[in-house]
Order: sequence, then C-alpha cells, then structure tokens
Amino acid sequence: MRKHYNFWYKGLKLDPYRIFRIYGISAPEQQHAIKKLLRAGKSVKGLEVDIQESIDSLNRWLEILNEDKLEKNNDDL
Repeated sequence: MRKHYNFWYKGLKLDPYRIFRIYGISAPEQQHAIKKLLRAGKSVKGLEVDIQESIDSLNRWLEILNEDKLEKNNDDL
C-alpha cells in the first residue's frame, strides 16, 4: 500500500484494510467511500472531488441495495 496510508497505532499498521477488518466493513462501495474520506483533499485531486467521489460511491451502494430489494420482492411473487 502506498506510503500515505501507512500510520502506526499500538504496534499495528493502521491502513484502510485494517480499519475495514476491525469494523467488519465488507461492502466495496462503503470501503471505497471510507478510503476516499480518509485522505480527502490530501492527494492529487481536490477536497471537493474526493467528497463527491465518496458521495457517488454511497449513492451507488443505495442503488444496489434498492435493486436487491426489488429483485427479492419479484422473487417472492
């Protein structure tokens, strides 16, 4: 993983992957949004772009959840 994600806490490398494991975060859309927010405004892209990309990921996650609900409802018919 890139250098800018290398933080150490109590002897553990605290990067997005460790955070995802600690919190049990498995949805890729949520992971992507969190990773963007952890470094928002500190990379090549500006703060606003990072925030918008996080929002886009979360909106897509909502779409997927709704699609899954519709599919389940159709299967129940």
